[in-house]
Amino acid sequence: MKSYFESRDNNSWMIRQLAQDPGVSAALSLGMMSIRRFPRLNRWHSNGGVTQNEYESAAEQSLHKLTDYFDSLADNYPVSSQYDVSHAMGVLTVTVSKDVGTYVINKQSPNKQIWLSSPASGPKRYDLISKKWVYTHDGEALDVLLTREFRKIFLDLIT
Repeated sequence: MKSYFESRDNNSWMIRQLAQDPGVSAALSLGMMSIRRFPRLNRWHSNGGVTQNEYESAAEQSLHKLTDYFDSLADNYPVSSQYDVSHAMGVLTVTVSKDVGTYVINKQSPNKQIWLSSPASGPKRYDLISKKWVYTHDGEALDVLLTREFRKIFLDLIT
């Protein structure tokens, strides 16, 4: 096997090597090369068409919907006495309990992203793609992740 520097035609050699990687070839066949191997490139393309006003509107609307959703959990399910939801200045904080921890969801206007800090899954950055907030590293939407994690917290009571 030639090294990258030994090949005369570096670009075609690199493409052949990438195509031999099962993950890359699967991503290429799905047209998802940028998502799998170059997530930052995909992030740049995904938000390139979103104006600042569209981003601000979508982010605020999403944060308000999430605030209403998390507030409704306290009305519909047994929650800890420490359960608290607050939303101010583009930052939504949900303290579930001392044992579970605190979720922080906030706007990142310069990047046109929503950032999540989850005690269960860690930090993630979401891009607005087709009117959904999507984590480009794995393609999972913010609402899907939060539903899964809160179902686990509330022992699958949430539908």
